[in-house]
Amino acid sequence: MKVSVFRLFKDGHQYAKRWPRHAVVAAFRETRLVPLLRLMERWVPAIAVINAVLHWQFLHAYWQQGLMTSAVILSMPLQLMAWLGWRANQPLPGRLKGWYWELRDKLKHSRAVLKRPAEGGPTYMDLACVLEQALAVLPPDEH
Repeated sequence: MKVSVFRLFKDGHQYAKRWPRHAVVAAFRETRLVPLLRLMERWVPAIAVINAVLHWQFLHAYWQQGLMTSAVILSMPLQLMAWLGWRANQPLPGRLKGWYWELRDKLKHSRAVLKRPAEGGPTYMDLACVLEQALAVLPPDEH
């Protein structure tokens, strides 16, 4: 399955927006990476500019390395967003797939409107959508 780079960034952004902040999903990597992405989106541009200015101001002979370092620093949130986009499109492993279908059945019984899972089976993005709905609709003991 080939996905364009822009689609990867878009999927990563959507996945980061949908991923719930809840103790139910504390064991997932995304629970740590999504807040890190938000922090990086806020502070990394300033850090890159400060790095470039400090290299220009104090290390005249090494200003090219300062610019390259700033470029690498600026690419870090993009790398994380691309990874999240890749992860969003991955199919769920067996245990998570079972949990996904269980949550989906509980949501069906509560008459929630559900979107269909991806063509090849549920993905992590589908899990994020179902979790988002389950945390909003279902009582806490049914997650």
